[in-house]
Amino acid sequence: MQINLVTQMQAHVIIPSSLTLNTPFLFFPRNKPLLATTKNFSNFNLSNGSSRTTFTRKATIKNGSEVSNQEKKEESQNQQLKRAYPFHEIEPNWQSYWEENDTFKTPDEIDTSKPKYYILDMFPYPSGAGLHVGHPLGYTATDILARYKRMQGFNILHPMGWDAFGLPAEQYAIETGTHPKTTTLKNIGRFRAQAEVPVNWCPALGTVLANEEVVDGVSERGGHPVIKKPMRQWMLKITAYADRLLEDLNDLDWPESIKEMQRNWIGRSEGAEMGFCVEEYIELASRKSDLERTELQKEKTGVFTGSYARNPVNREAIPIWVADYVLGSYGTGAIMAVPAHDSRDHDFAMKYDIPICWVVNPEGESNRKFGETYSGEGIIMNSSGLASKLDINGLHSKEAASTVINWAESTGHGKRKVNYKLRDWLFARQRYWGEPFPVVFLDDTDEIVPVPESELPVILPELDDFTPTGTGEPPLAKAVSWVKTTDPTSGKPARRETITMPQWAGSCW
Repeated sequence: MQINLVTQMQAHVIIPSSLTLNTPFLFFPRNKPLLATTKNFSNFNLSNGSSRTTFTRKATIKNGSEVSNQEKKEESQNQQLKRAYPFHEIEPNWQSYWEENDTFKTPDEIDTSKPKYYILDMFPYPSGAGLHVGHPLGYTATDILARYKRMQGFNILHPMGWDAFGLPAEQYAIETGTHPKTTTLKNIGRFRAQAEVPVNWCPALGTVLANEEVVDGVSERGGHPVIKKPMRQWMLKITAYADRLLEDLNDLDWPESIKEMQRNWIGRSEGAEMGFCVEEYIELASRKSDLERTELQKEKTGVFTGSYARNPVNREAIPIWVADYVLGSYGTGAIMAVPAHDSRDHDFAMKYDIPICWVVNPEGESNRKFGETYSGEGIIMNSSGLASKLDINGLHSKEAASTVINWAESTGHGKRKVNYKLRDWLFARQRYWGEPFPVVFLDDTDEIVPVPESELPVILPELDDFTPTGTGEPPLAKAVSWVKTTDPTSGKPARRETITMPQWAGSCW
């Protein structure tokens, strides 16, 4: 049946010839289906189509009252369709049931024979805006996965909490004069190894910053100057897991491009190490973060030390330079530069007129015109030494690298060394609003003693003045009565750690 809308209560109806005058059919005034019969229409004209006989007529349904009631019924049905899922009735009922029956609670006593499954979300930051569309975007998928795995018989750990501590909350509190505890609790209501290392120190914020929090030598938040400063810090030794992180990437169902980014971030490589310094140059270079040192667009600067190192293979003199684009945190902080095969090394060599030697030629390009950098694999050239009797010309670059390393180990000139771009995680802030470290220091020996589990969590003391000191001493040092404590095991006098964890602690662990 073909029906075309004509006016509010009229339609152009094409009825197959098999229908009688009392045959029911669907009628579509205003795009709403109504049940009617052919007797509702008058003055039908017979016409012959090419393959069948049809009645065709522009007609008006006579019984207007019946149509009006039918329309009201359809309107009501449409309103119901708009609320096909009455969440305001269904969800509170089931939420109450889940809470009363601890449906999603991780039990204290679990069946250890079941397989484990761990799902970790990024905890939401309790901003004043409350929940927004971005939250279900991420959390719905993990919630579905948790329920699915639970039904499959897994022991599920799917924690949820608040990313409530950290620099943004405390800085907002300082700027507004409101205690961070007050603002954070208000917003939550709307939701329901130690080392002395060079760090990014921001005097204005009174804390150290991660490399990602420093842009062009200033803090991402507030635009305050940042300098390098050696300070005692807590570090998470994630470098101990570098190989495992690389291997486990193969088990992830992620796009290959994302996994390759992770491999490059971990950055496993083999190399040699040397170390030099120039006093006059430290002042300016110390103001650059690790991220700035790796930016290709930035101008590279450096100072020639006046010293040379002797290449053990060919005995040629290699000038030793100090440069601001080299990462002091990578290896020992010095590299063997290869200007012909690294764009940053090439820029530096061109600026300071350092000789450039091409030693890798792409396969199949024997007559390649040299001048631009080439960082890929290829065939080795210009690489032999009379004194060492080592000639790797003509070898593939991978084979050549292995040959040189084996030669260095056999002759005592070096050894195989694996380095990673991955760095240990600086896990400390000289701020008040953060998770306290659950450790104490014995007064007599400075020994670090962990707080027993029975005394966790360590609660922050109330501080009226939680502003940074500007000297590097954390604000918690002002809470003298809180800092002074005793070793929970021996009872000896001790003091608490006054450095706090960064905001990542509450959101990631």
